[in-house]
Amino acid sequence: MNKSFLAAIPIALVSLFKSRGSKNSRMTTVNGYEDLMNLLHFSNSDYLKSIRSLWIKDYEMEWLPNEIFLLENLEDLDITAQPIKYLPDNISDFKKLNGLFATDAALEKIPDTLFDIEGLDFVKLAGNNIKELPDNTWKFKGFELILYGNPILYPSDIKIMQWDEKGFEGTEDLLRTKYSDRKARKHTSELRRF
Repeated sequence: MNKSFLAAIPIALVSLFKSRGSKNSRMTTVNGYEDLMNLLHFSNSDYLKSIRSLWIKDYEMEWLPNEIFLLENLEDLDITAQPIKYLPDNISDFKKLNGLFATDAALEKIPDTLFDIEGLDFVKLAGNNIKELPDNTWKFKGFELILYGNPILYPSDIKIMQWDEKGFEGTEDLLRTKYSDRKARKHTSELRRF
């Protein structure tokens, strides 16, 4: 084997470990609760602040730990297809959250504080167990709110008119799909704002 190649291996490994804590870190994937807790407890604060996107896979818990708020610059949170039933009530502490992706998870409710996040653009919660929407859902000023495949209870006509006035499309179709297949993928059952 080439000696210059062998000599370069330790330099490459040092660079790799240094880059783990660099400010350029953007996306992090964790596999399960233990991996998430290791990330949150054993990473230095600069590295945690550099994480912009977190994808949680193979998770066994029904909730997210409070330590997740150590990721203060988090822009995207992806818990798609995880058994998480509850989002933290203080989810609005993620001041920079841009997107929440939780399709086919086990969510039973949306915290009232979710729509208090000013920069939120994408909320994808299709295929969960959400039965009702928070009163402040109309505050969502983002681009896309997807809720199809949830057993959402039909609210009053006044609530639908409020949402329509705010620029949501398809609210009536969305809410009338409560008796349809949970996993159905119907374009008319999306709640969008343009």
